[in-house]
Amino acid sequence: MATEPIHVGAPLQPVPANDLPDWMANASARFGVIGDAWKVTPQSSIVRGIQIAPGTGWSDGILSTFDDTNVPQPFGLPVSTQARWHMVCSRVDWQDPLTRTFHAIPSTNSSMALPLNSPDFVRKPGERADWPIALVMVPQNAMNVSTIVDLRLWRGDNGWLMAKSELVEQYLTRPGTVVEVNGKLRRLGWDANGFPLWQTIAYTDQADQPFRHFQKYTATDIKSGGQYTNLHGFTTGPGDQGDDTGLSYNAGTVTVSRAGLYHLEGSVRYIGGINADKFAAFFADGQRYRGVLNGATGSVNISRTLYLNAGAQVTLQGWQDSGSTLRVPADPDLTYWTIRRLSR
Repeated sequence: MATEPIHVGAPLQPVPANDLPDWMANASARFGVIGDAWKVTPQSSIVRGIQIAPGTGWSDGILSTFDDTNVPQPFGLPVSTQARWHMVCSRVDWQDPLTRTFHAIPSTNSSMALPLNSPDFVRKPGERADWPIALVMVPQNAMNVSTIVDLRLWRGDNGWLMAKSELVEQYLTRPGTVVEVNGKLRRLGWDANGFPLWQTIAYTDQADQPFRHFQKYTATDIKSGGQYTNLHGFTTGPGDQGDDTGLSYNAGTVTVSRAGLYHLEGSVRYIGGINADKFAAFFADGQRYRGVLNGATGSVNISRTLYLNAGAQVTLQGWQDSGSTLRVPADPDLTYWTIRRLSR
């Protein structure tokens, strides 16, 4: 039988000595989680389902712990004829007995913005109060959720807040708040007219220049004159530093976790012996950057230095107009690419 979660700081309840360190350490921040508590993930057994991870978090002085005996129940998000973002919140209701639940508030449009003006979003600490923990995209008429943006906060021993998305700035509203997001230290102050304004006050990530290197180990056939073809089938090559660099690789695409200046370099080898225009291109952050070879069999080399935002995706592509299908062979010495972060 499920047990009720522990809510330290609830009205008329003493704070147990064993819970006092966590409660006191986090009481000065209005919201946050400890470790990977309350992470939102897809739940495939439910239509448009999401799951909330157990663990300990707090809001407005209430420190709540969910464990294996009271894991928050998964639930489904509504369908729409248009793509919609849904803000998933942790809600405390101070009615006796105090409860903490999780619910979703749909946006009224398809923009990646928090629906903080929705009448369903309540901020009345001591009565009922919400804190966002994730923004979840439900595509048009979809059966499953897609993108999940993490909106949780973490608090360090010195009171420093950390987050994974700058969208947290939409719900952090007290001037003087300082939060680190993707290596940038941001503070909510005032502009010249006395209105709240977020400003970058420091960078915490220096230019450590992480490096990824990929070499082709399966062939790709590229049809003539069609769409640009994503090249995949790469394996990591000499000097590759792995996903822990903040440059994660999956199915031919690198996702950038930290904004900064990046250098991209690659080579694509075509075989077939046909005179034609042959391209290699980096498709990065929604833009395409090309190198071209005019002639028969040969390699197309490409090099670009770009500023990429956090979350940008980079893919190496090929295109040709020979009139027939050409092959990019599985040759790690002839088809490869690299990405290196140069600076913030």
